[in-house]
Amino acid sequence: MIIISKIGTKFSVKRKFNYTLRYFSSDIDLSKVSLVTVLLWVTLVKISISAFWVLIIEFMELASLSTYPDLDYYLGIKTGPNFLYFNFLNFIQAEDLSNPILILLACVGSVLVDTVCIYLYVTTYHIKRYIIIMYLLFCLHPYFSFYTFRLDTMFFGKIACVLFIAKLLWKEKINSELSNFLILFLSMFRLSNLVFLFASIFSDRRLTKSEFNKTFVFSSLIFLILAYASFTLNNTQFDTSNMESVNYTDIVLSTPTIYGWALEDTQKIFGTYGLAFDNLILYTIKTVILFGGREAIYTTKFEYFDNSNFIYLEYFAVFGLALFNLVCLISFVLFAKRNKFLIPILLSFSLLVLHILTVSHMRYLIAFYPMLLIGWISLGQNNKKISVIDNIAKTQS
Repeated sequence: MIIISKIGTKFSVKRKFNYTLRYFSSDIDLSKVSLVTVLLWVTLVKISISAFWVLIIEFMELASLSTYPDLDYYLGIKTGPNFLYFNFLNFIQAEDLSNPILILLACVGSVLVDTVCIYLYVTTYHIKRYIIIMYLLFCLHPYFSFYTFRLDTMFFGKIACVLFIAKLLWKEKINSELSNFLILFLSMFRLSNLVFLFASIFSDRRLTKSEFNKTFVFSSLIFLILAYASFTLNNTQFDTSNMESVNYTDIVLSTPTIYGWALEDTQKIFGTYGLAFDNLILYTIKTVILFGGREAIYTTKFEYFDNSNFIYLEYFAVFGLALFNLVCLISFVLFAKRNKFLIPILLSFSLLVLHILTVSHMRYLIAFYPMLLIGWISLGQNNKKISVIDNIAKTQS
């Protein structure tokens, strides 16, 4: 009887497993899934998992949600890097990132970005319920979870990126001038968003088809002029310590030398093997740090691990997150290739190249968060394309 009972239990577990597998392998009927449903589901998952990770990170004293060294440096300026962001902080009188208004806006914005990313994908491809598991796994990303509640300048990079992707994916449904204007406005909160603006203008179907009508020419000129004005306002910072103007571009370009990321510094550690191979070592390390390293790793280099209380965990996190983020980005590149907007996406990656050449740590991947999320969830799908217009009509019916 005991043997029969064990066999029965074994088959019962197997049936449940097969049922679960069939459930998640089946397609989702999009006519029964509204945008509001996706929004509520994402809110529950995103906030709960992110809060769990923040508590762990704060408990382990690996980072602090309210700590933002640049905040004190920039508060009080009127022009300078990301000037509208810091003027906004002054307007709401926020002293640190723990300000309730900032946390609330960060949560709402993070949920909306995730919802839009998922909805962009599910209205483009046949999807299976695997997407639920894929999204749950993505939310376990500790670094991105931390930024669910953090509204710093990189937050506006996420918004600009998702607008850029939506414009590329739904060419016929989104007004090009409006999306470009919004991205331009967001560049005043985060200067690097200009790369999405330039890539967006370059990808405009009127340019690719050589249809240089008055609207396109006039709007493009206006955007370029305003982009130059935004760059000028962002680039010139008034230094109150010596009452002089400082060129922010010069500061960024000098950053690698300041933090010891010049070729001579890595040669002292790894030795000299020829100019080409030495440069390969330098930029390979900086690439790994960009895709998986915290800011403290960039600023203190290998001393960071010597002073860590969780050295093996830190090593695993750096290489594990770097591999994960790289896989997601490659997957999104394939997604862009399938949807025939690969060139503008590669143009936007020039920003990542600039980070590798200058300041290189994972915080700068936040702006590419929508690409990483869409790239990740596409890994679990069959990527069989459907008609966007037909699907929207079906969803609304």
